Parts: sequence; structure tokens; C-alpha cells
Amino acid sequence: MKIRIFIETTQSNFCHQVANCLHSADAEEWESIFVLKHKNINTQAIPSCRISEISYKDGDLNDTLISLANTLNHHDVETLEVHVEASTASLALVIFSTFFKRNIHIIKPHIYETSIRDYALRAASDSNTALRKKLSEAVIGNKGFTGNSAELMRCGYLWHHFLDAAYYIKKRDPAARDLPIKTIPALSDEQKRRFLAIFRIPETMFATVKEMFAQENVYYCSRIAPRHPMTAEVHRKALHELLLKIRNRRGESSLFLLSHQDNDAALLQPACDYFHQLPTCLSPSALQWLGIHPKNIISTLDDDLSVLDNPGERHLISTKEEDELPIPEEALTTTFNLPHENIHFTHEIERWHREGNAKRIFYSSASMGDIVYGLGAINALRKRFPEDKFVFVTHKLYRDLIDNSPSGVEHWDIHALTPEQYFEIEVANRFSLLHFFERWQQIVAACHMTDAFISEVTRDALDTDKGALLDFDAIDKAPVEKFMRDNHITSGKVALLHPNLGAPNRTWTKQHWQKLAERFVSAGWQVIFIGSDKNKYQSRKTMPLEIPGTFNAINAFSITQTIYLMSLCQLLVACDSGPVALAGYTDIAISALYSIIPSQYRLPYRHTVLGWNAQGINVGCQYGQCGHLIMNEKFFKQTLHKKWALPNGQQFAEWCPNGKKYACLSHFSDADWWAHIEEFINSDDFIMNTPSF
Repeated sequence: MKIRIFIETTQSNFCHQVANCLHSADAEEWESIFVLKHKNINTQAIPSCRISEISYKDGDLNDTLISLANTLNHHDVETLEVHVEASTASLALVIFSTFFKRNIHIIKPHIYETSIRDYALRAASDSNTALRKKLSEAVIGNKGFTGNSAELMRCGYLWHHFLDAAYYIKKRDPAARDLPIKTIPALSDEQKRRFLAIFRIPETMFATVKEMFAQENVYYCSRIAPRHPMTAEVHRKALHELLLKIRNRRGESSLFLLSHQDNDAALLQPACDYFHQLPTCLSPSALQWLGIHPKNIISTLDDDLSVLDNPGERHLISTKEEDELPIPEEALTTTFNLPHENIHFTHEIERWHREGNAKRIFYSSASMGDIVYGLGAINALRKRFPEDKFVFVTHKLYRDLIDNSPSGVEHWDIHALTPEQYFEIEVANRFSLLHFFERWQQIVAACHMTDAFISEVTRDALDTDKGALLDFDAIDKAPVEKFMRDNHITSGKVALLHPNLGAPNRTWTKQHWQKLAERFVSAGWQVIFIGSDKNKYQSRKTMPLEIPGTFNAINAFSITQTIYLMSLCQLLVACDSGPVALAGYTDIAISALYSIIPSQYRLPYRHTVLGWNAQGINVGCQYGQCGHLIMNEKFFKQTLHKKWALPNGQQFAEWCPNGKKYACLSHFSDADWWAHIEEFINSDDFIMNTPSF
């Protein structure tokens, strides 16, 4: 059983595959399988009785090929030809080589280079031994491909080292010297008729178009789409200007323009003396195989390389910026003999930004406390950039905090970003308007986290309120007030305790929490346990404590309702955790225990004062408060005798250079904390919160 698989990814590339297929379509011993992205392909016009089709949608090619490979693996396949575009070749071939590992020699790759992107991939893969090693491990070994998607694309030109591969290359240069290159002969008249039928192109239309392109002053304008739907309007303006520029350079000569139906006729018509719309099926590569070679071409970087070999005038219009070209502009001019003045850029992102559409975007995948301090930084930055539109990209758990902020910040769900939002992030990044509030350098910085976040955006000293803001009128207060009434909790001496079972290096023992709560009750305090098991980390819960005289509000309230509860109480007692940051929205007094990060870097800003009405208790071991050491390569080498690597979140949560004993916390007793609390509430630093409830 001999199988040929033709994989359609772009119409331009698929035209070359179809031309190749037509030269061998009458080979009866072969069965052809067409994996099609578009439904307008008429495979019945191919002179073979053994043809089957498989359709796939955008994003489904990988799963479609896995299913096909699995099916074929249950048949006696003697030869398996895989015809595919260079940039997609490795995606397909790694799948087939995995399923046919024992008979890998039967796979015959046929790889087509038709775009400038493919040409750039070939240049990037030339003599890349590391890339070849990764592909070898996937093809011959059992590891699978360990590189990223960009590396997988570049592997398209390495398959001849492992299999009997053939490459169909339009532009030969030194980088192609070692490749086994094949050529596809021109189509005969009969094959051209079949080609027309396969792509459903009427013969009368073909004859008309052929006659049009025979004229000297006719320009073929390929489909030039906006960079993104959101830049459609600036794209129209830019393209109109460029076409008028091209027309004006012709002087007195007339300009005839042939373009596709999916271009904007209303935009193109004013730029020429005669305009005719072509069907989308007449792509540059389709014209080539039909023997039509336009003398003058206006094309994009996504078009077939054949458009760069026409004998007349050529113009390249790019919706990408100069620094985003797949190959340097200089290489475009030398390799394809294209004058600099004939390479044009629409600069759509720059125009879109200049028209005031860009937003300043803050991005954080961090936890609640970091988000609150990020909001404090944003509040301060609002005064520095009053005209900017602010967006905070976080976990959806923190939407209420952001939506209820009077700072005018829009929230985007970090796990549900739309294509439009991804584009706006791309724009923000290009113009230095994308800021990350999650870097390790910020987390372990020798300053307050809010100030570390601010320094991500500006080096200016901001002498302003750095606390997060919240619209208390927008909070649903009823559940909190009902809880207080039902439990007869009155203002005066109400303490909130947060016995969190979280990161090991910031978790106090259950026994200590229990004894500390008992001390509060004995001293006449009303004690409420707070916390939530609904957070980003499934393993981080709140300790279940049942102590007579205490009240359990764990999992009872939303984040904003917890803030309202804090505003009604007098003291929050917690380890280094999110509730300490939440307390910054209120006037409640704070007593917080800090192990790996000093308290002066985490207690909230309130009333423009860092640590207002708060007590930070710092504990450590022989390494002090060791959080910053996780980023110290010298410490790893000289003290721990280990190789340093950038940590992940779990490693930071478990970080303890003292053999993970967490002695700084375990040796700090309930009696120690109670002594600190008594000292604090009897000092001038303690301010009694007196809400009107």
C-alpha cells in the first residue's frame, strides 16, 4: 500500500503540491489523501480513482494528523509520502515518525518552500547542530521533540539527515547547497485544464485574466490584509497613501490594477485608472502554474516567492514593522534584487497608537497580596500618567478588587484573553506600555513591593498615596452585617486571625495558632477566623480551628466583603499573606509575622505612610530573612554548593536554605507573638479603629 498525503495549509503552497500531484496522478498503485483546510477544492478533477479527503479547521491540524497517522499505522503501508509546507513540515513529520517508529524508512517527506517565511526558516536552520540534535532525539530516540514551536518550525530543513526527503525550493542560494532539491515541471495544457477544475476556476475567466496580464501597464495587487482587524481603518488609510505613491511615480502612464475580491475595491479604485477584481482562487502561485506571469506586482511578505521573480516593476508592502521582517531588509534587496524604495511599510501599529488607541497594560499572574500592592502602584502611577487608559491583567479572582477601584482600571482575565486583547498587549509591549508586576527581582527587592512595581514603569520618585483604593459603596455588605448581628459581635475589641496553611516558609503551626487564639479570648477579645480555600493554589487552605468563644468566617465572604469586615474590626493577626495587603484598604491595626521577606517591604501603605498602625515582626535564622538569597547565584555556589537556576513559584514557597527546617517560624511561639501584640496595643503606634456599625 503506497500513500501520498497532501496537506493544505496555505493556498499558495497547496498550488505547488497540486501541480506536483498532477504530474503523477495516473500512478494507479498510489492512494492519495488530501488534508484540506478549505472546502473549495475539487479533488474529483484529479485523474485518479483512489482519492480521499479529510477536512480540518484552524487549530485542529495537529489532532487531525495524529488521528490520520493512528489509522494508517493499522494498515500495511509500504511507502508514505508526506507533501507539506516547510514551516509545517516538522509538525506533521514528527507525528508520522512517532507512529511509524519501527518502519520510519517508509516515510518520504516532500517539503515545499514557497514563502519568504519559509526562506527565512531555511537560513535560520542552516548548520544549527543543536536543532539537529533535538530533532534526532524526536525521530530516532524516545524523548519526543523538546524544543519550542519556533524551533520545531525551523527543523523543516533538517529532515534529509534522517529520511529520504525532497525539497522544492524557488530561490537557490548557498544555504540550500546540501539539500536534495527537486523541481516540478511546467504543466501541460491538459494539466492546466485540470488545475483550473481543481481550484474551480472557469476557463473563460482564465482566458480573460491572461489577456489582461499581457498588457505592460497592468499591476497585480495580491491580497493585502490589515495586520489585525482592529487596525482596519488605519490600514485603509496607509494602503491608500502607498498606492497613490506608486501611481505618482509612474508619471503620465496609466495604471491598471487587478486585485482580489477580499481587498477593498472602494479603497483601490481611486488609486488607479482601471480596476478589476480577481477571485481569491487566482493566487500568485495559481497564476504561475497557469502560465501567467504578471509583469508588475504589488505584493506582501506572505505571498509566494514567485512574485519576486517577475520581470517588471515590483513593490513589497509590509504590515509588519522593519524590525519584524523574517529576513533583514538588506537581504530582501540583495537576494531578490528589490530596490529599497520599493519596500513599503504601512506602520499600522504606530498609526493606531498615534491615534490614541493604545493602553498602558499591567500584567501579573501573582497572588492576592501582590495584586493589591500592584493596585497601589497603579493608583500612584495614575497621577503620573493621567491621560493613559489603564488595564490590569490578572486572575479572575481579583476582578472585584479592580472593577471596584476608583482609579479607573479595566480588568482582563489572564486565562481568557481575547484575540483583540492579545493584540493590544502586543501594541503596549512595542511602545513600552506593557509592565509586568511579577518579576522575581520585584518580589525579593530591597524595597517595598509597591515601590518595586512603580520602578518597573518609571524611575521618578512618586510622593503620593501608594495605597490601593476601593469603592466601599459598591460592596455587598449585607452578609457581613448579618454575620456580625447573628453572632452578637460588637465593635470594641474584635480580632481577625488568619490561620493560613499556605507556603511552608510562611506558615505558622496549627498548635501555635490555637494557643494564640485562646490568649485573645482570655484577654476579652472577640476572635473571628478568616480566610478562603478558594484561591489560585488548590493546596493552600485555611487551618480548621474550633476554639470555644471564637467565630468562624472562613469561606464566608468574598474578597471585598472581607475588606469590609476588616473595616469593622480592631486588629488583624496574620503571617505574610494576602489579608495583610487587604487590610491596607482599611484602618484596622495589623500585627503580622514575616520570615523570608522583611516586614518593611510588605506592610501596606496607608495614609501615605508605610506601616501605619501596623506591627511587623521579623524572624530569621543564621541567614537572616532569606528571601533575597534565592536570586543570589554566589550564595548558591559558595554556601549551598548548588547550581543556581531561576526559581519557580513552588520553589520560592518552599525556600529555606537551612535544610527546609523553617526553624524561624517553628521556634517563634504563641507566647512570643502575644508579647509583641501586647506591647503594640499598649504603644502610641496602635490606633484603635472605631467604625460606626
